[in-house]
Amino acid sequence: MIKYLLFFLLIANFKAYAVDEYSKSLMQKGLSDLYTNTEAAEQSFKKLEVYALSRFDFNTFGQAVFYQAINDEDYFSFGADKEKLYRKAIDIFKFLDDKEWLSYTYLNFAGVLREVGEYIKSLEYLQLTRRIAEERKDYNLLFSVYNNLSLTYQAASNYNQAIIMANRYEKLIKEVQSDNREALAEAFHNKAEAYSGMGLLDSALYYHKKIFTLSLSEYILGEYLAKKGDVFAKKQMYDEAIKTIKQSLEINRKHNRDREMVKNYSKLGLYYALADSIDKSTIFWDSSYVLLSQIGDINLLTEYKKQKVEHYKNIGDAELAIEYSDAYYMIKDSLKNEKSALFIENLEEKYLEEKQINKRLQNELFTSKEQLAESQKNHRLYLTGALIILIFTIGLFVASFYKKEKKTFKIKALKEKAEEKNKHLSVRLKLSRELLEYVKSKLNGINAFTEKLKKEKPDLYQQIIPITSVYQDSVQSIRHKDWFINDKSLTALEFVDCIRDLKNSTEQFTGFKVNFREIIADKDKKLEPMTAIQMLSVFQEFISNSVKHSGGNKIDISVEQLTDSKINIQLSDNGIGFHPEKISAGHGLRDIESRLRQIKANWNWSSIQQYKGATLHINLHNVFIES
Repeated sequence: MIKYLLFFLLIANFKAYAVDEYSKSLMQKGLSDLYTNTEAAEQSFKKLEVYALSRFDFNTFGQAVFYQAINDEDYFSFGADKEKLYRKAIDIFKFLDDKEWLSYTYLNFAGVLREVGEYIKSLEYLQLTRRIAEERKDYNLLFSVYNNLSLTYQAASNYNQAIIMANRYEKLIKEVQSDNREALAEAFHNKAEAYSGMGLLDSALYYHKKIFTLSLSEYILGEYLAKKGDVFAKKQMYDEAIKTIKQSLEINRKHNRDREMVKNYSKLGLYYALADSIDKSTIFWDSSYVLLSQIGDINLLTEYKKQKVEHYKNIGDAELAIEYSDAYYMIKDSLKNEKSALFIENLEEKYLEEKQINKRLQNELFTSKEQLAESQKNHRLYLTGALIILIFTIGLFVASFYKKEKKTFKIKALKEKAEEKNKHLSVRLKLSRELLEYVKSKLNGINAFTEKLKKEKPDLYQQIIPITSVYQDSVQSIRHKDWFINDKSLTALEFVDCIRDLKNSTEQFTGFKVNFREIIADKDKKLEPMTAIQMLSVFQEFISNSVKHSGGNKIDISVEQLTDSKINIQLSDNGIGFHPEKISAGHGLRDIESRLRQIKANWNWSSIQQYKGATLHINLHNVFIES
């Protein structure tokens, strides 16, 4: 009896050892191929996923799913399948209450969401990661969280918040790891990139210089030099930009960083062209393409095509810019098709792989007929389950494919409908332009006639001054409509000049005194066309109402820029005012509110001193066109 018991224990130990070794070998194989040979890595982790699930080893099962999710750095291929892998890994580690792996999954998922433009979701997962890091006092993880928060806010063009996150990152480093120069360089780099995005290039260069005071290794400095060169290029200091990129190139060449060298060559090609040195630009573009051909990285090729589009735009070759743009999107589409084909191929091979795994386990682990019979029984159950999973997976794929085709057809129909609307709109715009030109010509004729009367018959001219006032208002109104119809964008300075013209004409023809105060920092920035035209109409409506109905003699106008995208406006007069609860009774006031709704402004009316005088407060958001 004891002999049989010892024999059974020996068999069980051998079985557990073989299982553990097989699991380790799959994990090691997958990790060795991670990023470098994505197809082989994916196959290893899929085998490990199926195998771990069959052994009820949920921790290894979760890790296999996680590594499948992070295996591919190609963000163009991110879609429903990749998102499911991340969410599946999150659910597993939540179930296991494994905070460490859960935080890794959150952090990587947030990074991918940032790259595909899902900034709000990315920030949500980063906040979840931060809670875990603070709970576990994992400062290295907290460093990564603040770094990624800053990068995500940069990607979302919220540069002020990006700088705040970088400052917190820097403060945390100095508190807990003051000698961590690499992390401090990351914080400085994030500030430099944020200031560069805001157009504050001198501040960006200041933080780039601070990076080079940290005595970092040459290997790390290569990437920061390339970023510093980009800032010089934005300042149109192309000689300094080229010099800095060349320094980065030498470091990358020394350390055999081929991917970074391709980027360096492309940037040198771009900046030499901007410096009007086309011959040298061509040399570096060719060098980039030769090295890229040797590497054979399709993701790097898409970046190369994208930069080529920018290059041909800069030198004014529209035909080649379009050609490279088409190539860029063709490569992206081919990437998606390759992923779909590989997915189908893996489904077809899955059954054979699982069968081989089971056969190997049977030969190694079972030695007696009774155990073999039991194993065959388990094998049939496992095979049935695998077939069910396979059929279910294929069904999901078919459903996904059908849904995608249905969506494509719907998009095509919407596109055709939009094109038809655009045709009608273009006809209407043409007619509107012709009508405006006709009215302008008639108004110019009236102007010429009144000027002639002013010189030849001044007495008669005095009698038609009210007509002249109407003419001036009409000219201004038509000018504003002309800007809108022809899609012309006004700068903040031009917008202020229009208000001054309105002030001058009001004082000249109505006897009202108009006080105008403006504080605009970004006068060269262009305003959204709809916002500009509607606000100028609001000014006209308010002044017209005050002149006709208020019984006053003075109007105050204030325009003040509060932030990069926010402007505060206040209009007031010294007339009889109105009852705030009866504001809807006035047709002119309703027109003002209608225009403010169209541009999504915030406003409120007030009538002070027992309804003596009227004031309109307006807050405008997202006023300027993004550069």
